[in-house]
Amino acid sequence: STDAEIQNIDQMIKEKKKELRKFASKKRKAQIVEQIETQCATIAQRIQYPTERIRLRDFIQITDETGSDAPKCIYMYYVAMYLYNLQRGESPFNFLVVDTPNQQGQDVISLESIMGTLELVSEQKGQFILCTERETGYEENAQNIFRLKKKRECLSDENFEEHATFFKNLLKLC
Repeated sequence: STDAEIQNIDQMIKEKKKELRKFASKKRKAQIVEQIETQCATIAQRIQYPTERIRLRDFIQITDETGSDAPKCIYMYYVAMYLYNLQRGESPFNFLVVDTPNQQGQDVISLESIMGTLELVSEQKGQFILCTERETGYEENAQNIFRLKKKRECLSDENFEEHATFFKNLLKLC
């Protein structure tokens, strides 16, 4: 009986190793990269980011941009990863929070290009949370809208200690 149990466990280990080898496959990696690049290209076109600058290294977009292209590059990558994870279906990452860059001075053209991507994320099964300085015209399509009545700031000297303590307490709960 013990020999049979050992053989059974040995067989289970071999099967698990075979399953794990699938994850190390170069073919699988190439397929994943292609899927992410396709998502990136779709977003890039909507936000007027040059598609020839999509460069993934180990599934991560190289972000060596400067000026207005830097936040576009970052936005493109994170939205693409959000959509990729939703398509996979078995991901715990079913939400994305986007705080538009430089809200106080967000130019209309950049904000409109970000809004142009909302139709890609609005019909998905995840939750896409967009924070903007002003109304955008997409509010009627939103499930929930929260309008802040006063300025909110977390990264200030007077609030830092309070928020750091709160965050540490949250970590203890995990």
